[in-house]
Amino acid sequence: MFRRRRRFADRFESRRFWTDELSYVGPGLTLEGSLRSSGPVAVAGKVQGEIVSAGLVRILPGGLVCGPVEGLAALVEGRVEGSVTIHEAAEVAANAQIIGNLEGPSLAIAEGAYIAGRVDATAHHPVIFRERRLPRTRSPR
Repeated sequence: MFRRRRRFADRFESRRFWTDELSYVGPGLTLEGSLRSSGPVAVAGKVQGEIVSAGLVRILPGGLVCGPVEGLAALVEGRVEGSVTIHEAAEVAANAQIIGNLEGPSLAIAEGAYIAGRVDATAHHPVIFRERRLPRTRSPR
């Protein structure tokens, strides 16, 4: 009867996106240069250069990318200083910042997200939404 909507990141099947090919830039790590991956990319640290991925690109809270981002899909929760070009779908979280253009066929932008650049949804109008879920946090041990 009612179909529950899943979060953007949860829509991607593990076997397709979160594989052993995951390229992860952890917190406190700075990567200078291009990052090219045939699989998914997750950034919690800093990347100074372009990111090109054949999978999902996820910029986690606290993550910073200084350069263009291109991928199959993207979930931006951190900061990108460069253009973001996506081939399927992108979601920009409420706490995200993009200093550059955002382009892709299907875009979802949360209220509170900051984008200083052009937004170009090539297939549909961008969807503006209000974040209803709190970000996941670790419980104290």
